[in-house]
Amino acid sequence: MAHDVFISHAHKDKGIADAICRKLESSRVRCWIAERDISAGEDWTETTRKAIGSSRVMVLVLSENANAAPHIERELAHAFYTKRIIIPLRLTKTLPRRNFLFYLGDVRWFDALSSPAEQDLEALTTAINGLVRRTTNNGAMHPRDLIKSTAPINFSDSWVGALQASHYRTLEILKRAAMAGSLIVAGWLLWFVFGQSKNGGSLAEGHRHVLSAGPGASADSPPQASGETSMSKPAYSY
Repeated sequence: MAHDVFISHAHKDKGIADAICRKLESSRVRCWIAERDISAGEDWTETTRKAIGSSRVMVLVLSENANAAPHIERELAHAFYTKRIIIPLRLTKTLPRRNFLFYLGDVRWFDALSSPAEQDLEALTTAINGLVRRTTNNGAMHPRDLIKSTAPINFSDSWVGALQASHYRTLEILKRAAMAGSLIVAGWLLWFVFGQSKNGGSLAEGHRHVLSAGPGASADSPPQASGETSMSKPAYSY
C-alpha cells in the first residue's frame, strides 16, 4: 500500500506510535507502521528500507526507549541518505544519543513531553499535511526548503541549546584529552633525554679513565701507585 509517512519508534512506544498513526490517517495522511504493515515471513530490515524509500516523511518517536533501540539508528540513516523529511516527536527531556545527532542536527521537531496531548497531535498532523501537499504539488523539493516554508511550530528553544551544549561539551572533552596527551608525551621525552644524558656522562667518564691508564690498560685494571718503580733490568759485567 502506498503511504506518505513512515513512523519510526521503539517497540515499547508502540501505543504512542499507534495514536500518531490513527490521528494522521483520520486526516487522510497514509502511514506505514511496522507492527501492522509487515507481513509474517517478510524480511524486517529489507521491508523497512523499502517503506522508508517509498515515504515522503519520517516521524521519529524520540524517547529513552528509542535511544536504546538499535534499529532506530538504521532507519534514521536510511531516511537521511534517501533525503526523506525527518520530524522527531520528543516524548521526554532526554537528549538523543550521540549517534543520532548527525541525522537530527538540521531538522525541526516537536516537544510532547509525557504522553502526547490532543493539541500536540493536532499540530503534528497540520504540519505533516502541509508537507505532504507540497511534495505532491511541487515534485521533489529539498527537505530543508520544505521544512523552512512551513508555518512556525511550537519547537523548544531549550532543545536547540541542549544539542549545542552537548556538542560543545564533546569538543571540550576532546580538547582536554589532547592537552593531557601532550603533557604525557612531553614528560616522557624529558625523562628519556635526561636518562640518555646521564648514561652518556657515565660512559664518557669511563672512557677518560681508560685513556689516562695508558694504551695497554683496561677499564678494570687498578691504577699504579705513584711511588711504585718499574722492574730494573739485570746488570751485566764484562
